[in-house]
Amino acid sequence: MQCRPTLYSASQLPTQFIEIGSYGGFAGATTSYYILPNGQQFMTSGTIGSPLTSNEITPVTAKVYKAMCSRLDAIRFNQLSGNELGNMTYFVRHKTRKSDHKIQWSFMDSVPLELVSFYQDALNNIKPQAIN
Repeated sequence: MQCRPTLYSASQLPTQFIEIGSYGGFAGATTSYYILPNGQQFMTSGTIGSPLTSNEITPVTAKVYKAMCSRLDAIRFNQLSGNELGNMTYFVRHKTRKSDHKIQWSFMDSVPLELVSFYQDALNNIKPQAIN
């Protein structure tokens, strides 16, 4: 008998994940991407104040998740601070068993370049096609 890895849903996330996204703008759009340790990824999107749509999207490998965590550790993400709101607000959240840390900003030059680079690289590597 083979052990199956635990599969999650957008409404039942594990205790550890990375969330990146943005919200605001003229339309009040919000989009979040959740990257899980097992490689599963979810996208939630919609308009602020309305019910959000959630989909499981193309997964990555667990190795990709670990590399993302290592990169956040390298930039000392948990020691960074930022809670800036604007017309468009961008954010990165890293939830672990021990902490839940989120940085949000509205101008790309108001946070460290390494965080902006992490954010942009993560978005560039996400394939938002729904698989469910």
